[in-house]
Amino acid sequence: MSTSGPCSVCGKSTQFRCSLCKSRYYCGSACQRQDWRSGHKEECSRDCEGSRETHATEIRSTSEGEVFGRSFMSSKPPHAQEAMEYIWDAFDCGVDTQGYIDRRRLAKKALKIDPNCADAHSTLGWCRMQLKKLYDEALVLMDRSIEAAYATEPGLREASQKEGVQLPWGIMENRPFLRAVHGKAMVLHKLGQVDPAIGECRKILKWNPSDNQGVRVLIYDWLKEKGAHREAEEFKTSWKNSWGGF
Repeated sequence: MSTSGPCSVCGKSTQFRCSLCKSRYYCGSACQRQDWRSGHKEECSRDCEGSRETHATEIRSTSEGEVFGRSFMSSKPPHAQEAMEYIWDAFDCGVDTQGYIDRRRLAKKALKIDPNCADAHSTLGWCRMQLKKLYDEALVLMDRSIEAAYATEPGLREASQKEGVQLPWGIMENRPFLRAVHGKAMVLHKLGQVDPAIGECRKILKWNPSDNQGVRVLIYDWLKEKGAHREAEEFKTSWKNSWGGF
């Protein structure tokens, strides 16, 4: 049975906790990052290398079906945590030209520390797409990000290919992979490959029905873009109970 407690930073009730010490709870990555930088990094780092083996990622049965991931946040190895600090900073950058230049710089720093940092590869993919319109190169980087996510989360590849298994956004370890597939869909659309782009979005929706990334809107818009208006409206109707408000 899962337990809950107050977030160590903001006090909000949550079930996610540090997998190393199991004593600190976090409502999301922002609070986890703040606490990590405020000193929790030093408290946990001495045992961090062994934590991933102890708390292996797995497919779990829940009331909503089979779900892939841990029931609490993992503590990554020190080098991976250090790399993610650069990525968190990159996520805070603007979406103008200078913002993407800063994102690129930070992502490159992250990759020097952790070559398997999935979010760093996908961030570089977005920079290729936004700064230079190099969509073919961006697609390679998104695929590289997906492979990096597979490499760092044992069992993820199999879980993503198994029918009926969900990869909830609420489980933090799933987010780099979901972000990478979303990025791949966006690049495919830029390349004019609308059907494959819709296919990637449908995968995300299957893995994460709560649709935190708003791919329903993309599917609807892209179906209309290709002239499949009836299919678009049927798709929208199928989601009428949760449409909008992304």
